[in-house]
Formats: sequence, C-alpha cells, structure tokens
Amino acid sequence: MHLLIALLCTASLGLAEPDPPPAAETVEETQDTATLRYEAMLRPEYLQGEPILVPVRITNAGDQPYQAPDLERRPWLVAFTFDQGNGQLERRRTTPPTTDPGRTVRLSPRSQRHTLLEVPASSSLAVAEYRLQVTLDPDTVPRVLATDSIRVAKPRPVEGDLGVGVSAASREVLATTWLHEASEGFDLYLSNATYNAPGRQGTAIWLAHLDEKVRPMLSESSSGPTGTRHVVWADGKQGIGWLSVEGSGDESIASSVETPWPELELVARPATDQAGTLHVPIWVPAPKGSAGELRVVSIGKRGAVSFRRAAMFSKRPESIASTVDDGGAVNLLVTSETNIDLFSIRSASGSPDLPLPGRRLFDAPKDHKLVDARFGLLSASEGHSGGLAALVTSRSASGIQSQWVGLRGTSIRSLPPVVLPVDGKLVEILPGSIDTVGYLIETGSRTALYTEGAKRAQLESSLHGDWGLVRDAKGAPTMRRLVRGGPVEATAIPIE
Repeated sequence: MHLLIALLCTASLGLAEPDPPPAAETVEETQDTATLRYEAMLRPEYLQGEPILVPVRITNAGDQPYQAPDLERRPWLVAFTFDQGNGQLERRRTTPPTTDPGRTVRLSPRSQRHTLLEVPASSSLAVAEYRLQVTLDPDTVPRVLATDSIRVAKPRPVEGDLGVGVSAASREVLATTWLHEASEGFDLYLSNATYNAPGRQGTAIWLAHLDEKVRPMLSESSSGPTGTRHVVWADGKQGIGWLSVEGSGDESIASSVETPWPELELVARPATDQAGTLHVPIWVPAPKGSAGELRVVSIGKRGAVSFRRAAMFSKRPESIASTVDDGGAVNLLVTSETNIDLFSIRSASGSPDLPLPGRRLFDAPKDHKLVDARFGLLSASEGHSGGLAALVTSRSASGIQSQWVGLRGTSIRSLPPVVLPVDGKLVEILPGSIDTVGYLIETGSRTALYTEGAKRAQLESSLHGDWGLVRDAKGAPTMRRLVRGGPVEATAIPIE
C-alpha cells in the first residue's frame, strides 16, 4: 500500500508534469504546516470499470481547534492528473461552481477527518499503467498530496464466498466477498447485487490488501446490509484472520487470532451478533482418530477473545449451519448421522468459560442417515407460524429426502425422496417454499445435475469449480459463479 503524506506549504507547485511531493526539509513552516496535515492514499491497483476512490485525511496536529475546507461538499478543491508515460497529461476534477460557498469543517485538537473522493469518469479508464498526482487547491496555491504509479486491471477473481444465508443482512442484498489476484498479492472486495438481478453487481467495494491467497467468508448478521459484518478466513493451521466491513472504500484493518490448538478448521459461516461480536465456529480435531470438539471463537469489539466449547463428537459432524435470528442471537445447527443439535450464543449472557447451551432438535428416522441441516425462512401462509425453521436432509435406500422442522423440534412438512444418479455427489441444497427444495448433484469434475421435484437441468461449473445457488425474487433457481472479468456471473437454471 502506498501512503504518501505532503505537509501544506505556501510554495506554488508547477503542474506541467506530475512531480513528487517536496522533501520534508524544503517545506516552509507556516501556521498551516504546523497545524493541518493532509494525506492522500493511492493503491497500486484498481479494477477496470470501477470508480477510483481516493481517501483524503486531514489531521489537526495542533492543540487548538482549526477550520479546514469541507472536501466532501467542495470536491472541486482536489484535482487528479494522469500521465500514461507518453508526455500527455490529463487533469480530472469536479466542475467548480460559479461561486465557491467556502464551507469548512471544525477539527478539534489532535483530531482527524476522512473524506473519500471519486476521480471523475475514472470507471472509463482503459487497462494500463498510469502516473497519478493528487493536488489540493489547483487554482490558487497547488499543494501536491500524493504522486504514484497505479495500474488499472481487469478483475481476476480466484476465491469467493457465493453462499446465501437467511439472516436479515442476507435477505436484503446478495453480498459476495471475493479475492482479486493483483500484480502483487491479493485484493479483497465486496460486491452487492439484488435478488431481482442477481448477476448485476454494484460497485465493487475494496476492503483490504492481503499478501496471501485466502478463502473469505462473509458473516451472517441481523443488522441488515448497512450494519456490522465481518470477513473471516483461515490463517495458517491454527489461526483465524478477520476484518470488519466498513464499506467506505477506506482500508479495513485485517487482524488475526491465534488459537491454543495445533490445528483447526473453519466449519460454518461466521456470524456477527447484535452487539457487534464476531463468532467463528471451528472444529478442533483430536490428536488421534476421528474425534474432536466443536468450539466457537468469539471476538468482541474491543478485541476480547473467548474459545467456548459446544460439544465433543466421536467424529466430525456431517454439516454445521449458522444464522443470526432477528433477536440478535447466533444459532448453530450441528448435524451428525443420527441426530441434530441446536446451540445458541448470546454475547450479553453466559460466561465464556462455560459450554454453549444446546439441546437435541431432531433424531433421524429409522434406516435414514442425516447428511445436512440448514436454516430456512418460511412464511406464515405456508402452514407454519412463520420465521426460521430447519431444512433437514437424510439419505436412505429410497434416495435423498428433506423435511422442514421447527426450531422446537416439531415436524412441519416432508418432501418426496429423490433418487441420486450413480456415483452422484450431493454438493448443494437450495430451499424454496415449504413444498420446494432443489438439489445440486455433482456428476463429474465440472458437471452437475440440478433437480427440483420432477424437473432437471444439466449444469457446468466455472473454471474454479465453485457453485453458488440462489433464488431470484420470483423464486426461480439461479446459479452464481466466479468468472474472469466478472467477478460474479448469475445464470438462470433452465429446469424442465
């Protein structure tokens, strides 16, 4: 990351060509220099088709309040000059009004103000290397805030989180975190779409630059798309990397937590509760054999960490699902071959030293083996009181079969079994209405069969082998996948 700082000075800077900021020892000390300091941050790489957003930070380094220009309301005070290395310069800035209203902001002593400025028409820039200079007050006393080389590149997604949950945040927008392979390292982005147009992504929000390739997971949340969420990934064999999603274009600070176990596995989508606490379900295998324990790593807003145990298991559970209910509690569905347990987490109650409270939700029918349980949302008009329910899927001699179960263990509705193709592997389940469930069955290394009732469709995965199923606003099944230049492509599944 390039963070270039230029102290305000009274010397006029020529703009015939982009020049580096003046050296610190040549800056003339004035009241402005001693009091206000400006920073402009330029990243090494930006995505073609996306606006270039430049964070500008004003710091009052003095011990008295000070007035500074309100760049959010007066963006024309900052100009952006491009040089492609051919001697031709192009300046871009917001058109200033006939009369500048002169709005200012008051900065308290030792305080800062952040403003995110968009380079005009930058989404139309071609793929190329550029030299970019950021200048304050270009019409009066030009002050260079940053000069550096940047690159505009096509999106190259290499990892992504295509899953869809049922928490409040997941129900309102289709949020996808994905990893762009940059010239050096990787950039983490967040893209949002709507259920009406699941393939039409909004602006790709840059979150952070990472040195290593990771598989990001976006947390569930009950606070809606504008509330607190986190991105989580495995950091080595015993660590967890995470960051808070700010959604502003400023870099989110990546953090990591080391656990006391030599090895762990992230086994379910993380969840952010109403208090902003991050909960990450992990599987800790025993030193020998197939046994282990399910724990939840909880990270508070102030960095407090706890490792709460859910339960010991003789073998790794078949599936673990998470959600945050509308009351702000995190719920976990843990599926073994013969039963399903439900655990609840509330950060405001319970000692971090005590096991998580849990109870038995469901026992497998005779001659059935449970393979999956996940949360779904049913409406009151479907013969159910409405709200969260569990979609339980089992395997028997008749095939795979799903049924809806209330979170108090009551049976709601059973669906007919579906026969699997020979050597077929169940890889995804797409809940629908109370009478509709779709199954994605892998039949080859890059091919699959989607089945929903009596309807079928043959599918092909992306180059990365990823599958992401979602229903549009009308309930029709859609497959989402990462594509070159995408980042996310959504295709309606042609079931017949």
